[in-house]
Amino acid sequence: MYDGSLPFRHFFKNYCIKNKSLGSKDRKIIKEIFYLAFRSGKYSTFDDQNLFMLANNLNSCNLLKDFFNGIPYNIEKSEFVFPFPELINEQFNNKKYFESYAVKPLIWVRINKNKKYDCIFKTGILPLEKVQINENTSSWGFENLNVSENEKYFEIQDLSSQIAASKIKIHSGENVWDCCSGAGGKSLFIAENFKNFNLFVSDKRSSVLSNLKNRFKKNKLNTPFCSTINIENNIEKLIFDNKQIGFDFFDVIIADVPCSGSGTWVREPENLYFFDKHKINFFAEKQYLIVKNSLKFLKPNGKFYYITCSIFDEENFNVIKKLENDKIIEIVNYDYIKGFENRADNMFWAEISKKN
Repeated sequence: MYDGSLPFRHFFKNYCIKNKSLGSKDRKIIKEIFYLAFRSGKYSTFDDQNLFMLANNLNSCNLLKDFFNGIPYNIEKSEFVFPFPELINEQFNNKKYFESYAVKPLIWVRINKNKKYDCIFKTGILPLEKVQINENTSSWGFENLNVSENEKYFEIQDLSSQIAASKIKIHSGENVWDCCSGAGGKSLFIAENFKNFNLFVSDKRSSVLSNLKNRFKKNKLNTPFCSTINIENNIEKLIFDNKQIGFDFFDVIIADVPCSGSGTWVREPENLYFFDKHKINFFAEKQYLIVKNSLKFLKPNGKFYYITCSIFDEENFNVIKKLENDKIIEIVNYDYIKGFENRADNMFWAEISKKN
């Protein structure tokens, strides 16, 4: 029984490994049926039992065609698609955002700096058909993309993540810390776009740092200083590859903090379906601690970039406003990245400075 604790694509892949009778076409159809159910929300007008019965009798393709033609799915009932519109930022509480749940987001890539664009497209490494180009970030969006050994020519990174990374400004000689780096999407972006600075990355998961190192190696970039750190804890010093770091060391800190992920729910609608709104406060408290604890290592007048993939004000402006009210930081600038306008994820970013 699927309970939302695992991304549905991983759950379904494991299911198919154990149940080898399903053909490739059947697997695609089943997956799309379930994503349709998740996008419809818990208040779907069609019976879930019919979905499961249909999925278990998938050999009849005509039945599937009849099913898709007969789905009583009404996108106009947007308030039923999103179960708690009162909690989201006003920029998303509108018909256009709710309608975005009916359309699968694009797969966004950026070409690695050391590769030539014309060669990549002419040789078919990336397809030219069904491509959407964002000129501000030199990003390409695809309806479908088969990732293989050709991935060395490009990085899969959502458009909004690229836009958020483009907000970060770095100068020569500066010390930069990506304190919740994950697999390093934003670190790779800044490493390709800025030179002659010292990059430090950390995450509480050592496995994702290993992935980060492999990605830097693949792109022929210098591996950053790495450390496994849970910055939710009150730490007095940092250790990066035997290099000890004290307070007031970094010129720039980037914190793409853990969050509800609500800005990515169009891409992974199962998380909308299973989300408990009481978790929002849990994430907000965690985010406050991460910023407060990491700020100690920022130089006076240094830059701190706060980023989430959430559309809840409680995780975004309210967190940095609480820090400002506690006289810990000053808010310099902030905004939402409305990815739904480009079939991409939705994000929040803010530049803040440490209160002297």
